[in-house]
Amino acid sequence: MTERINNLATMKQDHSPESEVLFKHEVRCMVSAVDMTQRIQSEECLKQSEERAKCHRAAIASLAMNKTIADGELSTAFDTMTSVLSETVQVARASIWFLKDDSSELKCVSLFEAGTGQHSSGTILKANDFPAYFNSIISESRINAWDAQNDPRTLEMAPDYLIPLGITSMLDAGIQVEDKLSGVVCLEHTGAPRVWHVDEEAFVGTVSAIISRLIADNFRKLAAEDLEETKQSYLNIINTVSEAIYVIDESGTFIDVNRGAEKMYLFDKNELIGKTPSDVSAPGLNDEEKIQRQMRSVFHTGVTEKFEFWGVRKNGEIFPKEVIVNKGRYFGKDVLVATARDITERKQAEAMFRDIIEKNPMSVQILNMDGYTVQTNPAHTKLFGVKAPPDYSIFNDPQLLKQGFGELFDRIKKGEVVYFPDSRFNVHDVDPAFPDVEAWIKAIGFTLNDDKGVPERIVIMHENITERKHAEAMFHDIVEKNPMSIQIVDKDGFTISTNPAFQQLFGVVPPPDFSIFEDLRRKNPEIEKYIRLAKDGEVVSLPDTYYNTRDVSPEFPDNPVWVRALLFPLNENMGNRKHFVFMHENVTGRKNAEQEILKLNETLENRIAERTAQLESSNKELAMHTDEVEQFTYIASHDLQEPLRTLTNFTQLIREEYSGKLDEDGNKYIDFIHKAAARMRELVTGLVEYSVLGKESVRTMVSCDEIVGEVLSDLADTIKAGNVKITVKELPELNCFRTELRRLFQNLIENAVKFTKPDVATEITISAEIQENGWLFSITDNGIGIESKNREKIFIIFKRMHNRSEYKGTGIGLAHCKKIVELHGGKIWVVSTPGEGSTFHFTIPATANLTMSAVSPCPPEASNTTRFPV
Repeated sequence: MTERINNLATMKQDHSPESEVLFKHEVRCMVSAVDMTQRIQSEECLKQSEERAKCHRAAIASLAMNKTIADGELSTAFDTMTSVLSETVQVARASIWFLKDDSSELKCVSLFEAGTGQHSSGTILKANDFPAYFNSIISESRINAWDAQNDPRTLEMAPDYLIPLGITSMLDAGIQVEDKLSGVVCLEHTGAPRVWHVDEEAFVGTVSAIISRLIADNFRKLAAEDLEETKQSYLNIINTVSEAIYVIDESGTFIDVNRGAEKMYLFDKNELIGKTPSDVSAPGLNDEEKIQRQMRSVFHTGVTEKFEFWGVRKNGEIFPKEVIVNKGRYFGKDVLVATARDITERKQAEAMFRDIIEKNPMSVQILNMDGYTVQTNPAHTKLFGVKAPPDYSIFNDPQLLKQGFGELFDRIKKGEVVYFPDSRFNVHDVDPAFPDVEAWIKAIGFTLNDDKGVPERIVIMHENITERKHAEAMFHDIVEKNPMSIQIVDKDGFTISTNPAFQQLFGVVPPPDFSIFEDLRRKNPEIEKYIRLAKDGEVVSLPDTYYNTRDVSPEFPDNPVWVRALLFPLNENMGNRKHFVFMHENVTGRKNAEQEILKLNETLENRIAERTAQLESSNKELAMHTDEVEQFTYIASHDLQEPLRTLTNFTQLIREEYSGKLDEDGNKYIDFIHKAAARMRELVTGLVEYSVLGKESVRTMVSCDEIVGEVLSDLADTIKAGNVKITVKELPELNCFRTELRRLFQNLIENAVKFTKPDVATEITISAEIQENGWLFSITDNGIGIESKNREKIFIIFKRMHNRSEYKGTGIGLAHCKKIVELHGGKIWVVSTPGEGSTFHFTIPATANLTMSAVSPCPPEASNTTRFPV
């Protein structure tokens, strides 16, 4: 096989038209491991090889049993051999030549010409005339010249011998007698050059070996003509054959076998003689009666029979074999001569071929040369839903002819391997009874050739690409109908295709010599890293880029746009990244808005600067007012306190010194002065306390439960005297000013205890609940309530809503509460119904604003309540 491939390679290099055709044919047959097409063709070649082998074995068997050859009648034997050679290998001329002892010439002892059916002899070829041929046959003992007229070994014979006789190809095998070249068996082919098969070379070699043995034995026969030596000569001849040969007498018993039979069955010759075919048959696997009938038929009619047979070796191994049975003569007796060959490899090849076809996921359809279906596999039926009708020829299918496949079919018939374009097919159009299922098909077609290279079968292999076509259509719609601009480029950035949105965005398609990669690099050197990331397989967001197609060419429209792009690769076969996709978003409007915002920001910054200057001026004025307030506080706490103390002390001295000396009016006036001074002192003290709230305090974690407990303990006598019921629900811990928070609870609880109805038991409830931004506290009572018009006034400093004779106080307590709550960043308000009671609500945020910030007023009242949204 290696030699044949080498020969074919040599032919390929010659580049002759004939060699090109033959080379293509042979390679498709030989390279079975690479492509399924070639595998199928290889299997067909194997089948053809098997057919040739059958003919070769039959010919060898007939030569082995030929009485003339066995008797050693050389002249007649040679004529018989050349006739068999010509008929078996199908050549125009077959001849046997013998070499002179000094190797100076070759003399023809038998030449058979198929055209005339005649034998001739006597032609002489001299070594001096054809030195290259003589040197080659002597040194190589084999010449395989497919183009004999140009082969260096036979070229010198062309003018005077080959061309006049029309000989184009030669196959010569040397005849070796006692390890010396004694002659040549020569096959000469006319017509187109012919490639010689390996099995043909082997067959000619076998005949050459038979001739060698015949000549050697003939020498011995001439020296000692006895029957045993003649028999041994016969045995020597049949033992040169590698196939198993056994001779069967009329009773069906083996009477002789060759070495090939011993190797096949692993029995010695003496063990096989006396057995019958049934003795070497695998039990239960053969139709014994049918085989015996066939053998009897051959014995009585002389017609050759061939059958396959399961044999069994001596070690119990079962194997398949092919048997050819002929009628012959064996030393004066009519016998059957069976030639057997182990076909295990062929069976395995057939099983492999069957699996290749049957288990192939691709549809396989084998046709005759007229396009009618011979065989299909299950994948074909699955693909099309039905089997092809017997009267259906693909060569006549209107669907296929309409798509231009007629020319492709003609090319397949000529031996080409043809790849069909993607095509849409529906078997429903072939026959309305078939399912209405449309499919997209990708197909390949090629021929299976006979042993002469003539196409005898056509193979069509189909691949269902419907899903791929649908995906391609979907991809096409995604690209073409996408509102975003899409541009597909090659690895160098040159445009392959764009969608309508791209043309709408840019107004033009990039010219063929325009690389977007290079353009981006010119606009921004930093873009190179993004391109490199995309080529490494990443999806990349490019920075916003300004474009104007007028910059590419003066002929393009003046269309300035800002673009934000996404760049990513398209992964192709084996992960190659040869194409890239740009998806563009028009951000011109956004960029313009950003410019406007920048301008507005600049204006705002100027205004902020102006406002900052104003605030700085206001802060200076505020600082001055703060100094005045502090000065007033100092005066109130020091300078005003001294006159009040003097006034109080002297009214007390007047009382003591002039007791009993003043009349009733004088005592009343002194009492009025004393009370007024005391009230003034309370007001000044309250004002001082109000002004310094929160100035010296530190924020700490405080338990509200603990603070309320302290307040209630301080007010225990008042609560007990007023028979007040106070309910305190669970209160939280807060990060706050402890002293101020205690005063807050104290003022609110004192007010609830103070403003009660005389004929109703007082009830007070203190509670808190968590809200989104902090805590909401509530202190509810069932006291006298507050008029709606007064609900905001009560938080104003020194604003009293009742006569001092009814309810004591300075009118500063709720002002303290408001300021304390606002110090913590919260709000305080009251919900009240006159005559039914009031609920004071205040909030303490989770993160208190501990600054002296301005406080928004409470919201307007709604019906009879005032609510503050938390």
